Amino acid sequence: MTLPLDPRRDASQEAAPLGDFAAVMRLESAGESRESPAEAPPTGTTAEHTDHAEAVEPAETAATAATGATALPVATGAPGRSGAAAEPPDVAAAAGPSRAASEAPPAASRVPSEREQPATEADRTDRAIRAPATAPAPRRASTAARASGARTPASSAAPVARSTPEGLIVTPQVLLLGLVGTLFILMFTLIEPSPRWVVLLGTATTTFGMEGVLRSGRRQAFAEGGLDTAPFLLMPALYMLVVPVFIEHATLGFATPFSGLFAGIGYAALVIGTLSSVREFDPARDRGRLIAASATYFVAFALFALVFLFGVGQRPATIAVALASVVLAAEILREGEIDPAETLLYSLVVGVVIGETRWVLHYLPIDAYAGALTLLLAFYISTGLLHSYVVRALTREVARTYATVGIAGVVFIAAARGVGLA
Repeated sequence: MTLPLDPRRDASQEAAPLGDFAAVMRLESAGESRESPAEAPPTGTTAEHTDHAEAVEPAETAATAATGATALPVATGAPGRSGAAAEPPDVAAAAGPSRAASEAPPAASRVPSEREQPATEADRTDRAIRAPATAPAPRRASTAARASGARTPASSAAPVARSTPEGLIVTPQVLLLGLVGTLFILMFTLIEPSPRWVVLLGTATTTFGMEGVLRSGRRQAFAEGGLDTAPFLLMPALYMLVVPVFIEHATLGFATPFSGLFAGIGYAALVIGTLSSVREFDPARDRGRLIAASATYFVAFALFALVFLFGVGQRPATIAVALASVVLAAEILREGEIDPAETLLYSLVVGVVIGETRWVLHYLPIDAYAGALTLLLAFYISTGLLHSYVVRALTREVARTYATVGIAGVVFIAAARGVGLA
């Protein structure tokens, strides 16, 4: 038998689903926040749902008390679970707008995310602290090299070498050394009486300076390539030792300072030629060797003339000329294609030839400069033939050329002697 329901009970049943809906919404919100915290709505939105549900419950209680009926028990389980009461369609339609309004959080209460918030000065400082260091790699490498004590390329860089259009190497050190050599030559030739120690001091100073110029200007050849600087120091040292003394005895008056100045320029040219012809395949090898050979022949003439001017006896003069010829021939015959032993052997041959020539000239009526020219001619022919043999360029044409030069030289010396010029 079906009992009729009280009208007040029907009104409570219509009000009951609204309270149940608020409870269900609270459970759903709690479940979603536990399952996916990253997708949970902001804190302010959840608080608004809770406030809305708590506001609905007092309204429901007040409606029930006003009607005097007891609401039917309704299950509070999640939707789809057994025992859950189905929401009537008319109530769902009536609660639709209010539910959408309650589910959507108000724009004013939405908390902006960290990216949307404007960055403050503290945030910028914090990001700068957390950012990785962006120092360039070469700077770190150089710092590590300095910390380990290793030399950087900048600290071991050689002085800048400037090349002339002909390929000759000219550095500031070369110019300074040429200036120092010129000053020593002028000091010796202009001061009366000429101090002998100036020549010795100038020779020692320029020799050490020449070694520094070679090692700094051609670092790759000497410091790294293992070449010895001794063969390249011999000719400049002899130049500074012989030429000032020759100028003192061969010139007079105003010609002396100009001769000393030209001798200083010649020394600077010798340094440039020596520095530019260190290796076999240097661009200015031929020009450098030509300058060095010209200076060698000039020093040979000055040395041969000094032997006559000093009035040295036959035997000491012969020995002195022979030894000087050995040293000078070694400079002319110095090439990379033969070893030092062969160079010394050929130099000894030249020394013997020039020594014998000096021995013969002692019995001839010839003065200092004519005798020096004769010895220079013999030295030029002997070294020229041996040099052509060393470089495998000795042919009949070359031999004929040297023979012609020898004959022309003898004729010239005889003619000069006959007219009183020598």
